[in-house]
Amino acid sequence: MAKAPVQKFAHRISKYFVPLVIMLSLSTWLAWYMGGKLSWYPKSWIPPSMDSFQLALQFGISVMAIAYPCACLGTQLPISSYGWCLELVLLKVY
Repeated sequence: MAKAPVQKFAHRISKYFVPLVIMLSLSTWLAWYMGGKLSWYPKSWIPPSMDSFQLALQFGISVMAIAYPCACLGTQLPISSYGWCLELVLLKVY
């Protein structure tokens, strides 16, 4: 079965967007980690129960948690809604 045009478009976007989100998350972690190790920001920014690694990890995970579902939903929702519409049409026809 051939892909619908919306599926081709969604796959073309996700091929670049999902790796970009992962790279941004890793870059955020690395920037905040290096910032903590090189004292680019005040030590008062780090909560007493954390170190610079944990703070950086928190920011990296935050980027992933916010952007990755957007990447997945934004590319997969058109595909699932197209499939749902197709099923509805097929059920009404038969």
